Amino acid sequence: AKIEILCPNPDYLAYSELDVNYHSVVLRIEYGDFSCLLTGDIPAEVEQELVRLGLADDCTVLKVPHHGSGLSSTPEFLARLQPEVAVILVGRNIFGHPHPRVVESLKSIGATVLRTDLNGTVRVITDGKTFTCDTVLGMNGE
Repeated sequence: AKIEILCPNPDYLAYSELDVNYHSVVLRIEYGDFSCLLTGDIPAEVEQELVRLGLADDCTVLKVPHHGSGLSSTPEFLARLQPEVAVILVGRNIFGHPHPRVVESLKSIGATVLRTDLNGTVRVITDGKTFTCDTVLGMNGE
């Protein structure tokens, strides 16, 4: 397995020294033909930097940025990633996460959307060639 730490990057400090979301840990995990992008709470500006630097590549599974916030998961970013499965870590909240635009954008690129508020814990298992997802509450979410 290969794990790359894509963020935080000191170059992003110029965006905001106070907003910790700009300094979220972003990891790319690769094992054979399988890849997963774990994005923390990165905002759209960090997504744009990842695209610009060529670090936003196709991935099998995406942990959707910032609980599906409307301030992340831009159509350009999602189009570059083309995930087969998108996992949104979200619970009851006052922010309206996940944003309907984000869910629709994920569906429009053909991703299976799994949400922890609807599906419970999501487990992804891979042998490097194939992968499976299962959830505590079943796969009947989005």
